[in-house]
Amino acid sequence: MSESKNIVALRQSESPADEGRMIVTMTAAELRRLIREEISMANGNGCTSPALLSAEKAAKLFDVPKTWISEAARRAELPSVRLGHYVRFRIEDLQAFVATRGQRKL
Repeated sequence: MSESKNIVALRQSESPADEGRMIVTMTAAELRRLIREEISMANGNGCTSPALLSAEKAAKLFDVPKTWISEAARRAELPSVRLGHYVRFRIEDLQAFVATRGQRKL
């Protein structure tokens, strides 16, 4: 395998019309990887769906065990969406849940 396939080349544009722009040379595989990373960052926390999170991803978001998330959803304390036997969580519902918990007095 040639090393040039993994090299990303940057150079300053030489055209006066492109002042301040960089010219980037990369392989198609490198471009695909970069696009995947950008999509992942845009979705937040590496989730594949911007609308729904799995119990594992919700647990990572709250920094709690997955079992806590599952039990809270089972007890209807934590809003969830059932898709057959799958349980998913809306980011907006999780944010509202945290906001209401912060307002309660212990």
